[in-house]
Amino acid sequence: MIKHNNIVPKMKILALLAREHGLAVLEELIKEKPRSLTIFTHQYEPKTHELRNEFIDYSRISHDKQIPLHTIDNVKEKGKLEIWASHHNYDLLVACSWHYHISPTVFNKAELAVNIHRGKLPEYAGAEPIKRAILDEKKSITITAHKIIDKIDGGKVLYEEHYPLRLLYTSIKDNYITRIDQDVAIIKKEITPLFTKITRRILDEV
Repeated sequence: MIKHNNIVPKMKILALLAREHGLAVLEELIKEKPRSLTIFTHQYEPKTHELRNEFIDYSRISHDKQIPLHTIDNVKEKGKLEIWASHHNYDLLVACSWHYHISPTVFNKAELAVNIHRGKLPEYAGAEPIKRAILDEKKSITITAHKIIDKIDGGKVLYEEHYPLRLLYTSIKDNYITRIDQDVAIIKKEITPLFTKITRRILDEV
C-alpha cells in the first residue's frame, strides 16, 4: 500500500476461502477493518454435493458483518470470479482451501496475491499435503504463505509456520490408511491457529 503522510489507507481485500481454515483467515481479515472485503467460497462438498457444514458460518459472518458473499461450486461457475474481478479493484487477494485454479486476470489485479497452503513448498504442493508428510515420516507440518502465480502452489514462499507431528493412530498397524486419515482429521483441527497467525503476518507486511 502507498503511504501518504505516514498514513496507510485502508485496504480492499478479495478473499477466496473455504473450510475451517478459511474461516480462521476470514476472522483475522475482518479484524483489519478493511475499506472493503468480498468473500468467495464453496457451498457444497465436491464429491457428495451436500451442503458444507462450515458454509453456515460463512453465511452468518457475511450477514452479521454485511460482507458480500459469493459461491462457486463447479468449473462452469469459475467465470463468476473473473467477471467480478473485471469490475472491481482490490489491493490484497488472500486464498485458503480454494478448490479451483486462480486465473492471472484475477491475481494480477492485486498488489499482493497470497495463497495459504497446509504443506511445505515445493515438496508438498498440490492435494493432501498432510497425509503425504505423514507417509514420508516427517517430523512437522508446514503452513506456507506464498505468492499466487499461474502454476498451482508454485509462487515465492513468503512465510512459514510449523506444527510438530503428534501422531495418534498410525503406530497401530491394522487399517493403516484409515488410521492415517484419522490423524489427518485431528491435525487439521489442531493447526487452525497457525492460519490465524500466518494471516496476521501477511497483513502486518502489506
